[in-house]
Amino acid sequence: MSLELSNVLKTYREPDGNVLTVLDIERFQIAAAEQVVLVGSSGGGKTSLLNIISGISTPDQGSVTIDGTEITRLPEVARAFVAYVLSPEAADVIRDKGMQAGGVWPDIARL
Repeated sequence: MSLELSNVLKTYREPDGNVLTVLDIERFQIAAAEQVVLVGSSGGGKTSLLNIISGISTPDQGSVTIDGTEITRLPEVARAFVAYVLSPEAADVIRDKGMQAGGVWPDIARL
């Protein structure tokens, strides 16, 4: 499973109204079967990055592509299952249930 981030920007509004940029990634790729470690200081954007990759949240701009599917363009209901699809075992469960339930499940299982 490959992962590519392109021009990903994530900001938050601070209580005083200032904009805090937590992610500004021009390009980042992980090839299929490649293993990486994510390290950084507290408040450095690690959780924000993982939330964007898993589809829990979306970047302010840019794209996240998993195995050729740009998840940032998926509707919220489909993105809700991206984290599960990242696990091959979970993808099998989603695909099996999708074939039974119809609707959006088969499309999600194709990620």
